Parts: sequence; structure tokens; C-alpha cells
Amino acid sequence: AEDGIRDSVASRGLGDVYKRQLLEAHYFLSDCFMPKDYLLGNVHQISHLSAYIVQGRYDVICPPFSAKKLADAWGSKAQLKIMDNAGHSAFETSIVPHLLRGLDAISNQLQKS
Repeated sequence: AEDGIRDSVASRGLGDVYKRQLLEAHYFLSDCFMPKDYLLGNVHQISHLSAYIVQGRYDVICPPFSAKKLADAWGSKAQLKIMDNAGHSAFETSIVPHLLRGLDAISNQLQKS
């Protein structure tokens, strides 16, 4: 059955997409090869840096509570924006302007230092 799926995907020119999705699934099924709570437990190492976290309220892949936990762990240098009319995509119309503002703010900070 797997060969049939692979042949079907290849015949549609989706070979690279298929490979990328297999790799992504492998990482997610393996918790990205990190111990439980590794990122939150180590965010203190970068918490001196500014963070701009933009999160869609309807994101079911990375639910908003996870962004809140990250912002809380990061501390006072983190700014969290929850967008009421957005999901997971960074390209949603309400998310893009906030991402750009965050990048502009970081760019300005870097130019000053």
C-alpha cells in the first residue's frame, strides 16, 4: 500500500512535498527529539532578548494557551498578541501586520545596539 501511495504522489509531481511531510511527521511523532518541556524549561537562556509572539485564537495546531505559556516563561521582554479572527497561518490578514511590527521593532533595537 505504501508503494501505491508513493507512486500516486510521484505521478502528480508531489514527491518533494511528500518527502517533506514524511520528515515533518517523523519529527512531530518523536517530539522533535527533545525531552518533554525542553523549550519552556530553557527559554531563560534567551529571555534577555525581545520576543513578539503573534497567535491566532482559532489555531488548533498550536493552541493559544501554548503561546501564553511561552510568553509567561519568557518574562517581561515578551509581547503576546492574540488575534481574534485568525488560526494557524502566519499569512492570515490579521497576523501579518503584527509580525511585521515585531520585526520592525527588533530591527530598530538591533540598529541602536
